[in-house]
Amino acid sequence: MSEDTIKQLVTRHLGNVKLIDNLKGIPADFSAMSTTKYKKTDDELTRFDRANNYVSMSTLLSRMEAWAATDLDGLILPREIKE
Repeated sequence: MSEDTIKQLVTRHLGNVKLIDNLKGIPADFSAMSTTKYKKTDDELTRFDRANNYVSMSTLLSRMEAWAATDLDGLILPREIKE
């Protein structure tokens, strides 16, 4: 798996996302926030951030650490084919 694929997987499932479901003819999907836009700590989160359940970079890194510490033996991901 490429670094970009892992980053997308982590940010879409552990980080800040926004549901986009109001585009006619396009199925609903989640858009992940760019990691450069994360606040560093929870103390920096605004009222808007908290209302949208956004997390800080420190929380995202803690979630990643907890996820990486789990037993991932059952996780089977297809390999990317390099051209």
